[in-house]
Amino acid sequence: GNQKTNLLYESAIPRGMRRPDIDGPDCIRRRWLREKYDNQMFSAGSEHSGPHPHENAEGWLLKRGSFMKTWRRRFFRVHNGEMLVYFSDESCAEKTRRGAYSLCGASLELDPEDPLTLKLCGAGKKSSDLIARAETSEQAEEW
Repeated sequence: GNQKTNLLYESAIPRGMRRPDIDGPDCIRRRWLREKYDNQMFSAGSEHSGPHPHENAEGWLLKRGSFMKTWRRRFFRVHNGEMLVYFSDESCAEKTRRGAYSLCGASLELDPEDPLTLKLCGAGKKSSDLIARAETSEQAEEW
């Protein structure tokens, strides 16, 4: 039953995406279930099969500085699900680029005190965390 259904609904999961942990944040598990069953995002042959929307997502978030802990509005863009690049404006011109963050092996944590705050934790020992804040809960859930 369930194993057969999972094969049907999970046959086109992008390689960079993994099933959320059972004890993971509710908003991530809700999004997974909505995309899996309601939108049939991961069904082979569906209109949604192919790159996952997060593989090329973009939008405005507040980014907390790593040295000075101030919040700055940045335009974030994900490229091929592997790199998160952020800019000072929507043009995404090289001169407005403010930084980049590798998503390979990175994990996302949500702040239990503030559901709008997202913490991206790098995989390597030398990688720093990137902390961003959404303006709405819907925006946080999208990211």
